[in-house]
Amino acid sequence: MQTIEKALEEQKNQLENKNESVSLVLFFGNVRPQEYAAFQKAGYKLGLFYRKNHYLPRPAQDDFEFIIDFEHEMELEPLLKAYQTISDKYHIQHHINVREDTVPQFAQFAHASDIESTSPEDATNARDKTRMKAVFREQIGTHSTSAFAQLSSEKELLAFADKSSWPLVLKPTNLHASKFVSVNHSQAELVSSYRDAAKKIDALNQMDRNKSADLKAETFTSQSETTHLQVEEFMQGTNHSVDCIIDQQGNVYTTPVVDVLVGIEIGVADFHHFARLSPSQLSTEKENAILDMAIAGCKALNLKTCIAHVELIDTETGPQLIEIAARPGGNRAEILKLSYGIELMEMFLDCLEGNPPPVNFKALRHAAIVTPFPEKAGIANELYFETLAKKLNTLDSLTIKVKPGDQVGPAIAGFTAPAYFWLSSTEPEQVAKDIKRIANSDLFSLQQAKAS
Repeated sequence: MQTIEKALEEQKNQLENKNESVSLVLFFGNVRPQEYAAFQKAGYKLGLFYRKNHYLPRPAQDDFEFIIDFEHEMELEPLLKAYQTISDKYHIQHHINVREDTVPQFAQFAHASDIESTSPEDATNARDKTRMKAVFREQIGTHSTSAFAQLSSEKELLAFADKSSWPLVLKPTNLHASKFVSVNHSQAELVSSYRDAAKKIDALNQMDRNKSADLKAETFTSQSETTHLQVEEFMQGTNHSVDCIIDQQGNVYTTPVVDVLVGIEIGVADFHHFARLSPSQLSTEKENAILDMAIAGCKALNLKTCIAHVELIDTETGPQLIEIAARPGGNRAEILKLSYGIELMEMFLDCLEGNPPPVNFKALRHAAIVTPFPEKAGIANELYFETLAKKLNTLDSLTIKVKPGDQVGPAIAGFTAPAYFWLSSTEPEQVAKDIKRIANSDLFSLQQAKAS
């Protein structure tokens, strides 16, 4: 196991030659090239406190002044020790976290280093859906989100069901990408979903405990980072999302509303985000109501110095909050650039430097990002993404994440998207046709995975 002392020793000569007048942006956890390019463009040098074994690829070393590895839990003491060393060599202008899985660690680090950011308590609320919904209902009002309860037993589940309106949604408290989320229309279906999800959550928590077993010191990952199950009343309506840019003082600035087409709307029994569409087809009045609720949600959570991804349902009585993540939405920068020409990370940097983002945006094209999932899990014998891509009139690009021989499956079973279709056109009906074509296409030839 690499210690922080070894990591710093390996870069000692490099750091000793640096001038503390050099302005640097320090990223935390991990960062994608498209997320740090804006800071490079602005002339900043880059550093990274990297979380080892991250699910995203490690960025190119040549793009950074330094990358220092930390064990998965990112303990506070080694972080502070490394930060002191780095601070002696650089003028660190900005401290940025854009990964949801390191929100609590970054908040603790920032608090201990007197960096203006979301507080540790507020970061915990932003990572735990149960605490988050409680904050929404207390700070904004009961109209802001649905009734809910965290669960520790079937008895609690059934007690909530007895006093609630159907259907009911079952979900983990701190996972993303709609993993293990189910909608249930009867008590039998709800109990079955609970038992299945509980087994998966127990296995996930055990895996996390095993990862942490060899740590010498107590980590500062909050107790809420243990995944639990939550039940809530289903919010009937259309699905939408907004990315908000939040400065050091907690001022919230919105980007345009994006419409989201979820699995159940194309006949699939889960809530995976099948397609994100921009610009929104909502009326101006409805869009403004959604933007107002997104701002209220971010302020209720007291988020600072981040981009926040807000998911909402537009119901008959107005918008309601599903959840807020203190990081950019997946592929949000790309779809806003395709449809509006917006550079999300450039806007974030401008905001951090005292230049608020614009309040009005003009759509240039209609765009969509489509992520089809197989309805059942299995081993991919063949994949037909490229065959379909040749038939799409609005295809901008195609990104394939899997290959024949890989295991694939639905989001409800914990799988991630196997492919991304990027569509854009000045003609919205052409984009809509291609989305429908993807939804109706058989893209997977599967064999059943062998039981382990």
